Amino acid sequence: MIWFLILYVFLLQNRYVLATGSTVFYAMFFGGLSEKDSGGPSKKDPSSAAIEVPDVEPPAFLAMLRYLYCDEVALDDDSVLATLYCAKRYIVPHLAEE
Repeated sequence: MIWFLILYVFLLQNRYVLATGSTVFYAMFFGGLSEKDSGGPSKKDPSSAAIEVPDVEPPAFLAMLRYLYCDEVALDDDSVLATLYCAKRYIVPHLAEE
C-alpha cells in the first residue's frame, strides 16, 4: 500500500493496482529507483513516506484512481481538462481516450 498526499488529503492506495494501469506508477514503485526494501510507509503516520502530488487537482486524481480501480469514469465540464492532464501525466492512455 502507498500513501498519496493531495492538497492536505492522504489517500491510501494499492501500488499493484496502480502499477498495472500506469507505466509511470510501475516505474515509481517497481523500477530501479523504487524503495523496494523500505517496507513502505507506516499506516499510522502517512506523512512519513507519502508521495506528494502538487500539480494535479484532487478531483482529477480521484477520477483517475476510480478509472484504474473500476474502469469507470464520470467527467463533467469542470473536470474534463484536469482529468485529461492527469491521465497524460501518469500515462493512462485509455483514460485519455475516454
